Amino acid sequence: MSGSRKPILPKITKPGSEDIKTLDKMLKDLMNAPTPEIETSQNKIPKPKQHRELKLGTCYKNSDCKEDEVLLRNVTKQQCKEAGGESWKGKNDCESI
Repeated sequence: MSGSRKPILPKITKPGSEDIKTLDKMLKDLMNAPTPEIETSQNKIPKPKQHRELKLGTCYKNSDCKEDEVLLRNVTKQQCKEAGGESWKGKNDCESI
């Protein structure tokens, strides 16, 4: 590395005062120029909600919904039916399947 030299960078000359004034005027004109307005539709199209809430509950062996006879917890009615449950209880009262 002792024999390597730094690369020679070209010197950039500062523009004259007249050039700076013209550049400033051009920038002011560009900043104050009116921007084209993009036409958009005023009415928004409502999108349907994609999510669907699954009602989960507890599946029981018999139709009494007794705590001693719990088959599965946090299941839907269909899953309870497939597991062979007789009754299902969600947030509300006990329902026989």
